[in-house]
Amino acid sequence: ALPQDTRIKISEPAMEAIYRAAGQNEARLQSATQLEKEVVSGMCWLDMDPVSGKLLRMVHIVTLNLTRDDGFICKQIGEWDNDQQIVLRCEPKSPGTKMQSGELPRQSLDRLLHEEFPTMNIQVSNLMSERSEKKPSEKYHVRSKYFVTEFMADVVDSVDDMRVIKMSQSVLHVDSFPMEEDRNILDDEDPLEVMPVARVSETAGGHDRM
Repeated sequence: ALPQDTRIKISEPAMEAIYRAAGQNEARLQSATQLEKEVVSGMCWLDMDPVSGKLLRMVHIVTLNLTRDDGFICKQIGEWDNDQQIVLRCEPKSPGTKMQSGELPRQSLDRLLHEEFPTMNIQVSNLMSERSEKKPSEKYHVRSKYFVTEFMADVVDSVDDMRVIKMSQSVLHVDSFPMEEDRNILDDEDPLEVMPVARVSETAGGHDRM
């Protein structure tokens, strides 16, 4: 892996181009500032795509394929917004975290388990997979290449011991939804079992994952 100071140096020309393109647009300037913070913190770096010659954001991610004993698979479907007191929906995805500077994949996984599943008994297997994918970043609006390391794990806790809220699958098709039990689920509908998870580092406020 490239040393952090080398990554920052490589990213400088691209960051300068991003700031120039943002001009006086406040939203784009804010996005550029957040992206620069990610670069400085070691969570990503910027380079040019050798094929297209366009800017490419490089990110190492660790994800968790977490399965319950009844076959249910854990997916994040939104984040709790304290200001609006609603869940802001996102596309369903596995729990994950960006690798920080100097971390190995297993260290990133341990941090993820501590921050997001501190009270759950989770058994991580020796099975893991690696892949890379290119797609636009919804947050920064730049094309990104993600290097993904995925670990396999099982929830050891009993289903009865988990705090879950049953919701209709219709929440997967709206922008936001309240965090409350849906008592109007049809008898023939397979409901979602939503488990609120508060990040350890954000218990004082901010967004919590669902």
